[in-house]
Amino acid sequence: MTHLYLIRHAQADGLKSGVTGSINPDSGLSLPGIAQAEHLRDRLASSGEIKADVLISSTLNRARETAEIIAPALNLPVILNDKVQELNIGDLEGLTVAEIEERFGLFSLDHEPFRRLSGLGSDYA
Repeated sequence: MTHLYLIRHAQADGLKSGVTGSINPDSGLSLPGIAQAEHLRDRLASSGEIKADVLISSTLNRARETAEIIAPALNLPVILNDKVQELNIGDLEGLTVAEIEERFGLFSLDHEPFRRLSGLGSDYA
């Protein structure tokens, strides 16, 4: 039997209310985010609750950094893969909703889940 564990990245750096993604494109982790990932690493190391054979991370900095922090608890190397990104918002990162509407038009991910969001590198993965 295969078990799949999904761990979302810890808090990204540059978060700002009203801004899509982060004000720093493809930002890494914030200081609280680093602490979150370290707490998870320590929990996984002490509990042994996840017995993983592989650790795959998206190439987005926040996901990669989270995986690199928890990797020692699983005794695994991090394998980077672009195809495991939840969503790469590409050119939308750092924009307000008004800026997105002006440049690209508004849309609903519920009704258009596979719509290209903006320029290159911004498809749903």
